[in-house]
Amino acid sequence: MRVGKEEGAVWPAGGGPAQRPECGSGWFVNPRFSRGSHGYAYRQRRVFGPLPLADPFDDDDEAVRTRNNTVYGLAAGVWTSSIRRALTMSERLEAGTVW
Repeated sequence: MRVGKEEGAVWPAGGGPAQRPECGSGWFVNPRFSRGSHGYAYRQRRVFGPLPLADPFDDDDEAVRTRNNTVYGLAAGVWTSSIRRALTMSERLEAGTVW
C-alpha cells in the first residue's frame, strides 16, 4: 500500500485490520479499492496479501484491456447482473481463476 500511495493512488476504503470483535485479532482485513494508473507498480508486482482492486471503466473493452495488462493475472472477478456479460467477460480475461 505504501508504494501505491507514493505513486498517487487513492484508497477510499482504507484497508488495514478489521476492528470488529467478531473478526478476531488480525484474521480479516478491511477492503481496499484504488483509483489510479493501471501502470502503477502495485498493479504490476506480485503482492502477497489481500489487495482487491476495483476501478471504474467506460466500456467492456477498456475493462478487459486494463485487467489483462499484468504479467501475473492470478485471479479476476466479474460483477454484473447479466449472465451473458459475465460469461463473455470471463472468456476474455487472462487469469488463472475468474469468478
